[in-house]
Amino acid sequence: VNKEGFNSAVADLYRLSRGLRTAELLTGEGDKKITAIYGSGTDLGYYWDKKLDYGDYTIVNPTDGLANDYWNVLFDIVKGSNVIISRLPSSPLSDDDKTAIEAEARFFRAYAYRFLVYLYGDVPEIKEEITAPKFDFVRAPKSEILAFMTEDLKFASAHLPVANPGNGQLCKAAADHLLAETYIASGDYNNALASATSV
Repeated sequence: VNKEGFNSAVADLYRLSRGLRTAELLTGEGDKKITAIYGSGTDLGYYWDKKLDYGDYTIVNPTDGLANDYWNVLFDIVKGSNVIISRLPSSPLSDDDKTAIEAEARFFRAYAYRFLVYLYGDVPEIKEEITAPKFDFVRAPKSEILAFMTEDLKFASAHLPVANPGNGQLCKAAADHLLAETYIASGDYNNALASATSV
């Protein structure tokens, strides 16, 4: 695959990530439901018509459209990231281009797992492209996922551009911010402070 193909694949990771905050990729009641979750949190997430009551946790299960959509979109980000990372070594790109693209892909993989562990707890840990049908997924403990995220984010922090490249692209500060949050979730406050100070 050439550089344009990899850039297109990375652009799709940006699209999927943006879709987590809009009704573009999420079904159900669209922006109304998303606003309830992000605006008020699940304990207060309902509107005056009470048709959207996220305070009733009996309705938040795999049959709930938004809960299901988040799972699918987040694992689409993991899948896309893994395809990029798995195919980079055999590509004809320069080492610098490979490293820059891998840094973005690893950031997005960690970003997706950030949502997955906070929303669902223990989730399958998928580290590489899956090229054949697989039916034996098991959930990895949250602590393992956080450690996996930490490694991805350390790589991203080391290889994303320090200066913001503009056009909404990732830079080192984004990786350091998410890394600090991941360290806090892991209980590693000293490294969290160091990463937050780097932002």
